[in-house]
Amino acid sequence: MFIIKAYLLEVGLVTSSKIEHENMSSTKCYRLIFSLIVLLQLVFLSSSAFADELVDDIVLHPESNGDVVAVMKFAYPIQYLRHFPRGKSPYTSIYFNILGSVPPDIWQDYESHRTPPSNLVQEITVTTRDRGTGPKVQIKFYRPAEFAVTMGSNNQVLLIRIRPEITQQKNESKTVTGQPANMIAPVLAPPITALPTIPKTPAASTPTVAVTPAPAPAPAPAPAPASASIAMTSVAPAGEVTKPHVMLAPTKAKRIRIPLGGKDGLPPFPEIEQFAQPAGAAPSDKAAALAAQVVKANNEAAVLMENGGNALLTGQSFAAIESFNKVLTLPPNTYTEDAQLWIGIAKERTGLLDKAILEYQSYLRLYPKGKSEAWVKNRLAILKKSVPAVFANLERPVVAPTPARIQNTEMQYSEFGSLSMYFYTGATQTNTTATPGTVQTPTSFSTTDQKSLITNVSATARAYNNEYDNRLVFQDFYSANFLQNQQNSNRLGAAYYEVKDRIVDYSFKIGRQSGFGGGVMGRFDGIAAGYGFAQDWRANIVTGQLSDATIDAKPKFAGVSLDFGVRKPLGGSVYFINQTVSGITDRRAAGGNLRYFDQRFTLMSMLDYDIQFKALNMVTVQGTMNGGGTGNDYNFLIDRRRSPILDIRNAINGTAIPLSVLIQNGWTTSDLVLLANQRTTMASMASVGMTNHLDEKWSIGTDFSIAKTDGLAASGGVPDAFGVCTATEGCVPATPSTGNTWTISERATGLGVIQPHDVTNFSLSYTKGQLSQAEAFQFSNHSDLKEKWTLDSTCALSFQSDSTGGKANAISPTARLSYQVRNNLSTDGQLGLSWTKSSSSSLQTSTTSLREFVSFGFRLNF
Repeated sequence: MFIIKAYLLEVGLVTSSKIEHENMSSTKCYRLIFSLIVLLQLVFLSSSAFADELVDDIVLHPESNGDVVAVMKFAYPIQYLRHFPRGKSPYTSIYFNILGSVPPDIWQDYESHRTPPSNLVQEITVTTRDRGTGPKVQIKFYRPAEFAVTMGSNNQVLLIRIRPEITQQKNESKTVTGQPANMIAPVLAPPITALPTIPKTPAASTPTVAVTPAPAPAPAPAPAPASASIAMTSVAPAGEVTKPHVMLAPTKAKRIRIPLGGKDGLPPFPEIEQFAQPAGAAPSDKAAALAAQVVKANNEAAVLMENGGNALLTGQSFAAIESFNKVLTLPPNTYTEDAQLWIGIAKERTGLLDKAILEYQSYLRLYPKGKSEAWVKNRLAILKKSVPAVFANLERPVVAPTPARIQNTEMQYSEFGSLSMYFYTGATQTNTTATPGTVQTPTSFSTTDQKSLITNVSATARAYNNEYDNRLVFQDFYSANFLQNQQNSNRLGAAYYEVKDRIVDYSFKIGRQSGFGGGVMGRFDGIAAGYGFAQDWRANIVTGQLSDATIDAKPKFAGVSLDFGVRKPLGGSVYFINQTVSGITDRRAAGGNLRYFDQRFTLMSMLDYDIQFKALNMVTVQGTMNGGGTGNDYNFLIDRRRSPILDIRNAINGTAIPLSVLIQNGWTTSDLVLLANQRTTMASMASVGMTNHLDEKWSIGTDFSIAKTDGLAASGGVPDAFGVCTATEGCVPATPSTGNTWTISERATGLGVIQPHDVTNFSLSYTKGQLSQAEAFQFSNHSDLKEKWTLDSTCALSFQSDSTGGKANAISPTARLSYQVRNNLSTDGQLGLSWTKSSSSSLQTSTTSLREFVSFGFRLNF
């Protein structure tokens, strides 16, 4: 046990803990080690690994200005389009496109619920189930919050910048419709570097009254009248904090009990409740105003205490410090004494022992007969015995500080994740009528085309302090197929261990992780490491093996990259990568990206050049411009790339022949390069979109896109008269070009269209290609029926015709009902129909099909 603890302390997995926490910390460290061993076994034992997990990671980062940034990293390149509602809202939907040659069957019908512990964000959902609106991210906040959405450092990262309530109060001129005026949004703030100031108590004749929170309570212009029914308690000469005595009545809202204190050796955390002023409690205008301000201070303090307690429960001690400090800046209230106590506990948990001791001493000075006096005195005695040097330093005269390495604070631990399990079943009835000549021949058949149980699990374990951040991440998808002759499948999306040093600025990640960065094109099993230097530069190395399923050997690679402008709006990276398969070079490429982003404008470009093929692999430029308020938002994309990405393995595209067979038959690298080039097409796309925010409830927009995929000439051998191919390299027929296919769509999104706070989308589109054209109308609605019930409904209509006279019409309504059983448990069911009628003039047939599908299941967050 001692050897393990010493090793973990040396490498930074743990730090020296307080005496009373040693056993608990050791247990958690052992749990972390055990989890790491299990995770690595899962990586190496997994036999089926498909890269279909859209979301690679979601973390919350506090910034120096007080904002909280939710960083969403995707497994594939994306294009951010828009989000709605904007401004201040309890929820938002973010719409995006998936770029590149990612097969649609990998990301369609996908849903993931990934939410890090937070007292600000309630739930983050990424879904592609709603075909009417495309892929989107749905975010729910515990309370209405101000936020903005931009792209991140590359085209795999979305940033959701959330504004804490202090900044919101300064900027907002009106409250959200349907929300209480005194509702305060939770806060997640950066570490406090200075000891917060304890409000000074004014003289007894000038009671403290403040309308809004301020750095220090402001004295009232005049004392309360003696006839008022509000009695002001005098301030004790010794400095005891007192508060105005107002007739406060608890509201009917249920008291909130936060499971802190009591059995864990800490004093019990106060119960949180909201107050109201009884009618007729204040007979004069001044007394009534004073009473209202006291009630407001108590209710604001209640929300802040709840935030602080929840932050401690989730290991966010610095956020707890900020919340408790804000309680202390309010006029004296019901929770002032508790905030003074718990800010000391929070600072001790973060390792700020000197500041914690000062807070404890302040508690005894301000509340010499407080309810936690005995606990604080005992705590100070324990600390004085275990860390006498800290007490000695506090008693010394203040001298100029000398540069020294910051002492590591105590490790914080958190584990979170989700488990979802859904059953899907679908059946199709098809009726076909063939009319050769004048005789009609009807046929009919029905089949069950889907019956499966799909399980998704995502789990993260984290151990961190002011220097080290250790994470274990696991994501897995399992499909149990109950149809005959259908196999079950398991897809391990992520299983890695990561450590970051915030001071030295290095990072290390090992296991299954996402690529599409530094030239890595796909998920892989391997190692990625980086080191930051000169503030805005970072050097990275990566090596491993691609994990995507293949009929041949899995490619191995090694690469280096250099990031610049890491902490600046303008930055980018350059990279070089070498990839081998079956002993020959599969891909050797150089490239990079250049990006610029701020609150209103983002621009990003990427380029990849294959040195072995001497050809441009990919070039893409995308950008967004946020008009702000009720202005216009714009987005554009220009993308041209080889499909799939150029590599030697493309030589076997369209065949079932392993690459090793060609090599064994004498094919040289030059021969394979030529054949791979012939079997790799070029895909081009350009799009532009505009969204006009008419007001807080309505937005309209227009999107235009044009796409083309080049044709391919026949390659390899030529089949004989019987259609049999005997060529070693296979026989791949020619593929015609799609020609230019352009689409224009009009859309409208509204809030409260059908009922209050619902979100409704309408869209109308027209598509025209070289051989066909189509019109489509789509409708979707998200409604909160009751407190725990939500309904998502969609309906899509499409009308398609081709150059041969064929037609196809379809209508697809779906409805999904969800119920929130508990805060961390929900269940839902979905019912859908898809009716299609098609006809072909060349085949003289008419077909009608009706597909019915049902799904139901549950999701558990832990």
